[in-house]
Amino acid sequence: EKREAMGSHAARMEWEAKDALRQARTRLRQEVVDTIRQSAMRLAGITDVASFAVLREELVAKQSRMSEWLGNFADAIAEEVRRATHAAQLRVEQLAAIEVRRRIQAVSVAMPENFDTLREEMEKAFTDFAGNLGAEGERLREEAKQSLEAGQRNARAVAERRAQQERSAAEAAQR
Repeated sequence: EKREAMGSHAARMEWEAKDALRQARTRLRQEVVDTIRQSAMRLAGITDVASFAVLREELVAKQSRMSEWLGNFADAIAEEVRRATHAAQLRVEQLAAIEVRRRIQAVSVAMPENFDTLREEMEKAFTDFAGNLGAEGERLREEAKQSLEAGQRNARAVAERRAQQERSAAEAAQR
């Protein structure tokens, strides 16, 4: 009887140990998944170009550790991470395009005294964000070309108008 009771007690202890191990694995899995999801959400909500690379590398490192720990379950999380990274990349491209467009628009209405400065800022924006413009890059370059032409026309027209006003004022003063 004692052996039978000890056997059932041992079996119960073994079952409880296995159950505790299963629960610990599940908690670990959930903690890892939550950590990855939080990083993915931070990546998807990115608001500036500079922090994108840092967050992406952090996420890739966490994903690598997670793959070691979770095995097959990692594939589902990897897909979620891939989608979040893609969404973040699109957001970064959007932010870069907005910055470049802002500079392009400023050039198109430039005055003679600030045309060169605005043109340089636009060129610098293209240089700074070149790797993040994606599919918008060519379209933005075309917009920039048109903006430069419009800005030059505008600056010339303002300069001519000012020169005309100065001539008119000089003629009026001579009378």
